[in-house]
Amino acid sequence: MFTSQSKRGAVAGAALPTVAYFCAEYGISDSLPIYSGGLGVLAGDIVQEAADMRLPFIALGLFYRLGYFHQHLDQKGQEETVEPINPLHVPLELIKNPDGETLLIEVPVHERIVYAQVWRYPVKDNSLYLLDTDHWKNSQDDRQITNQLYAGDQAKRIQQELVLGIGGFRLLQALKLKPNLYHMNEGHSAFLCLELVRDALIEQKEEAPGLPTETAVNLARQKLLFTNHTLVPAGNDLFPNDLIRYYLGRYAFDSKIGIDAVLNWGSVQERPGFFSMTLLALRLSARSNAVSKLHAQKAVKLWPNFRLQAVTNGVHLPAWVAPELQQLWSDQMGPWQERASNRAVWKQIRGIDPAELWKIHQELKSNMLNEVYARTGIRLEPDTLTVVWARRFASYKRPDLLFSDIERLKKLLFDANRPIQVIVSGKSHPLDGQGKEIIKHIEDLANFDLKHRAVFVDDYSISLARFLVAGADVWLNTPIFGLEASGTSGMKAAANGVIQCTVPDGWAYEVDWYGIGYSLPVNRTETGIYPLFEKKIIPTYYSRNRKGVPEKWVNLMKESILTISPHFSSARMMEEYLNSMYLPTYRSQM
Repeated sequence: MFTSQSKRGAVAGAALPTVAYFCAEYGISDSLPIYSGGLGVLAGDIVQEAADMRLPFIALGLFYRLGYFHQHLDQKGQEETVEPINPLHVPLELIKNPDGETLLIEVPVHERIVYAQVWRYPVKDNSLYLLDTDHWKNSQDDRQITNQLYAGDQAKRIQQELVLGIGGFRLLQALKLKPNLYHMNEGHSAFLCLELVRDALIEQKEEAPGLPTETAVNLARQKLLFTNHTLVPAGNDLFPNDLIRYYLGRYAFDSKIGIDAVLNWGSVQERPGFFSMTLLALRLSARSNAVSKLHAQKAVKLWPNFRLQAVTNGVHLPAWVAPELQQLWSDQMGPWQERASNRAVWKQIRGIDPAELWKIHQELKSNMLNEVYARTGIRLEPDTLTVVWARRFASYKRPDLLFSDIERLKKLLFDANRPIQVIVSGKSHPLDGQGKEIIKHIEDLANFDLKHRAVFVDDYSISLARFLVAGADVWLNTPIFGLEASGTSGMKAAANGVIQCTVPDGWAYEVDWYGIGYSLPVNRTETGIYPLFEKKIIPTYYSRNRKGVPEKWVNLMKESILTISPHFSSARMMEEYLNSMYLPTYRSQM
């Protein structure tokens, strides 16, 4: 047990449990591109916030030597290439045994042992441990298990998840680390549950032979927590039972759990013969949470036997807010980082000189446009209202909604007096044909009909996102209502004073957008978006005082910053995890 030395008043002095945090991807830096989108970036923000708060927090994942993929657009649309990550070029430390030999973790896969070496990525005083099967003791096929994120077939996927869940637990044992709680961030790591049951069985046999498996299950459940990030089927792994039997049959027998128990924990009533990683995690966790209030409401309909708490996502402000704005905040509010979740402190933002805030925004916008020019060769206009849509490409996010009526959009883009311009960026999963078609459609429009007024910037990344969330005038968010569990890109932009134009889905459902930003209609969004720009957004942006400052627009920026920053920061999120998930679960063990 640790006593936190955190600077945050909500947890200072509290006796805190050590948490082991499992996730398939982490987005902290582009020097370590082992993330695909929001899930990984959120995990990266959590790891950084835990380090800032000096919480006892251990993160575990996989080291993908080929990362995710780099995106390039040509006449065919999205093309994917990979670039190997050289561990020597990243602050990674290979973990070794006391005798100086490489530490190897043994992971049972089918009827063989796969060996995983381990890399440590430092996050201040905390650690992110990454398991890597590219070791000479493995067969050539097994060396490729962890080579790339979300690549390959279901067999490859299940092998990666065995390394993450089972290998991650055994790594903690090898390092003699004894977490009080195990937090699974999405179902990819749910095989961790089996290791905790196995460990409880071993302990119980030593103390009281013959205790039923259910006792061990309950002991394991007291330590397990689970976060679900999406209700979309593609985000909830489903495997045929035969595949589970093949890869876990021997493990289930040797561990005394039994394959029938394993299959029962992951069984899907609506899909007999299939195994759900999400249901495995839900059934074996003491507490589970959704990532927004609306997500929790929707989850009950999908999984009626479970009640997921709502812990709405947040973003790590020091990582996502432009340094120029952070300095302005410090000048106005003092050491805001120490009180990042205190809304009363943020009200001081209203006292900032509008001209000063507008000047900084224009500088950040210029930086963004210069970066777009460097990447695309397209020079956009600094005095034109700039709308950005940037995130992972998926059809339910409707990235092409603004392009649904080209003639009406052209009138907005090419207006002689008050034009707008559009920047789009994001990657589609290589197997998502529909997402790739949308990218090609937008790119074709940007190259021809909408040339120099709309641009697609390829190879979306953390570094590009930082330019976009700081420099955009309007951040556009257009998902089908009910399908965006949370989303975080809008939080990052809003904290930089970028005005939101959003469907009130996910996190945006929790905000009263009057006087802060613009809410799109849930129904017939494709027709409602144009009059919103024509009648409200564009007139407000182009209305200037004698000094050329759009005072009403800057007031919106201030209200956006002071409303979004405290409530949707990772500081608030981590305090909520502590108070509603970690501490209650830990205390129930005593």
